[in-house]
Amino acid sequence: ARHSVHMTDFWKEFSFPSKCDSILQGAGCTLEQLLDEDDIVVDAREQKPELQAFLLKPASLEALVRYLTQEPPATATDNVKFRYPAVVCEILTAKIEPIDKAVASSKPLLDMLFGSLRAKSLHHMLGPVTLKVINSLIATNKDAMFGYMSKVPTILDDVLAHLHQTCVSDFFVECITSDAVQTDFIQWLHQSQFCKKIVGKFSSEWKDQHANLSTLLISLMEELKENRATELMVELKSEENLLEMKRFMFEAGNDSGLTHGLLVITQIMDGIIETRAGTAKKSWNKTAPLSELPPAVCVLYPHLSDLYTLLQGGTGKTITDKVKGGKHEVFGLLKLVIVRTLQAFVELGYSNLLLEMLSQKIYNLLIELLPRFPYNTFFHQALSSIFSKTMGHMNKAEMSKFLITTNIVPFLLGQEKQFSTKVGSPEYIPFLHLIGRTIKAQSDKYLEIQELLEKEYPEWLDYQALVVAEEQKEREIDIEALKGEDGGREEEDEFGDKPEEEEDIGEMIAEDALMDDVDLISSDDHLDYQLDKVQILVSKKDIENFTVI
Repeated sequence: ARHSVHMTDFWKEFSFPSKCDSILQGAGCTLEQLLDEDDIVVDAREQKPELQAFLLKPASLEALVRYLTQEPPATATDNVKFRYPAVVCEILTAKIEPIDKAVASSKPLLDMLFGSLRAKSLHHMLGPVTLKVINSLIATNKDAMFGYMSKVPTILDDVLAHLHQTCVSDFFVECITSDAVQTDFIQWLHQSQFCKKIVGKFSSEWKDQHANLSTLLISLMEELKENRATELMVELKSEENLLEMKRFMFEAGNDSGLTHGLLVITQIMDGIIETRAGTAKKSWNKTAPLSELPPAVCVLYPHLSDLYTLLQGGTGKTITDKVKGGKHEVFGLLKLVIVRTLQAFVELGYSNLLLEMLSQKIYNLLIELLPRFPYNTFFHQALSSIFSKTMGHMNKAEMSKFLITTNIVPFLLGQEKQFSTKVGSPEYIPFLHLIGRTIKAQSDKYLEIQELLEKEYPEWLDYQALVVAEEQKEREIDIEALKGEDGGREEEDEFGDKPEEEEDIGEMIAEDALMDDVDLISSDDHLDYQLDKVQILVSKKDIENFTVI
């Protein structure tokens, strides 16, 4: 047993010799000689005593931070320009306790690190590695770091000034999503008046920051959705804060600010919907007056007429369809986001809000837009969801008013008559059938609705039979598919494989009938637009020219 202990100690202290060992043992050893060696990062992580002692020298630490934060002169070698910042970053993010503690406890070194963020623009290479090191130091020495940061009130402004660079939004997101520092970081943001400073960024003056800004705020809300009562979240979602944000969003010509501001406010509404999903319906007032609705709704619904105008207008852009031929009007990102916002309005289910949308002719406009954009599946799915969920929230009187005001039934019948005998009908026809199914379900629920439909629209019964038969056929296909899967599993069982858990057919069909929402997620240098498991990848640098056909 004693021999075993000695062997364990031996292997703990054992390390293969490296070139860094030879340099440290030689005369006149310099930091640059060590940084030139490939072994230095591995040796630093292994915490070799001689190397660690050298790196902990005040002069060495200062030089390390200087290579990380100060742009080298044009005449510097490639190693100084490119290798040294990368190697230093690897060393200072390797979570080597003595080195981290030495840097985090040194005000001059922290002054150098954070001072580099005051530059007019972050260096394309030094900026990201500096932020990465700061993030690592916050994780390993949060008390010392937040103690320093709380005494320098300009740090948040310095960082936010570079929000157009992805590395800055990544820095915030990493701190927000870190279990180790999240609470302290959120508290620091609140104490630094984050919300007050961030809303002004929606101004057209900062349009190059809008995409990263919305990404940051959405990530913040997503990460804190289990703890929405934090002071920062309460302030961010307050009516005062949202009104100030809206003031900048609706500036003339500020399409970017409006687009990304709507994404943030829609995310707030999605949080309300998600929270409500787990509570009893009686816990919220479906018939609440407009003035008593959540702040996110109150600040936007007065602008329904503005959203109507923006939806109605053209983008002035067209796109050539290489498959189907011809040119088509571009739908545009702003329209897509407005439609997503309207979806959130509908999903909230407030009767007076739905009636306000009805009186503002929002539903009528959506119908008018459909033939203009026959190839935009995102829009088609959203429109189907908006109409179906709206009718699902309505009582008999509201439903009658909706059918009469929108003229949706004549539109459905007209589209079916126009394209039923033609090959290659528009891609939106199946989504119109989904709306027809909802009308059928409501008419089954309210006899007066069925009588109205049969009286006013003689073709309705035939159309109703069509969509019902179509739905039944889809169910039969789904059931057959499940039977096929079950057969495959039974064959596998003969060979001893464990059978998969059976799915409820009714649940599967119900899930397939649901329309997924549109989400905007930012990651690295791209924006992912997701809808019903479909993604479009768009370069951030082209976001202002983003086109959706």
